[in-house]
Amino acid sequence: MERKTWAERSWIFRPASGLLRGTIGYGYFSIRALWWLLLLVITGWFIYGRGYTAGNIVPTNKDVYDRFVSNEELPGFYEPFHALPYSLENSFPMVKFGLQDKWTPRIDAQKASGEHIGWPSKLSSRIASSNFLRFFRWVQICVGWILATLFVGGVTGIIRKD
Repeated sequence: MERKTWAERSWIFRPASGLLRGTIGYGYFSIRALWWLLLLVITGWFIYGRGYTAGNIVPTNKDVYDRFVSNEELPGFYEPFHALPYSLENSFPMVKFGLQDKWTPRIDAQKASGEHIGWPSKLSSRIASSNFLRFFRWVQICVGWILATLFVGGVTGIIRKD
């Protein structure tokens, strides 16, 4: 019934209809948005783990960065990188572990060697590249906000079922 109602509207509303149907089932299946968020977190966990292994996720502190790049060693006071909490922090808008403030994809022109990845394929090298990591982080944050907002809207009834 919802699909029929949305189909009768202008073509402009069709992308919104597809988004609502796929993410929260027009408000009937709000929990579905959490499954999408879980998939986003797991994907980010994999991608950020590969990026860190390749040397393309680096500390944000300048002194720690210089030390990390020169000998790949962190000082004892600096929090080590963990891909899962980093992905959680980028996916869920209200979750903050402090890793976003301490670690970021490499920005400088110098590229880390792809030999540290352990995978010979070009795909894994591209996934671990700093450009892809920055792009994926931006997408992950945006999609996380959209999914979290739709979940809350579906649970609270803001997105109505009638």
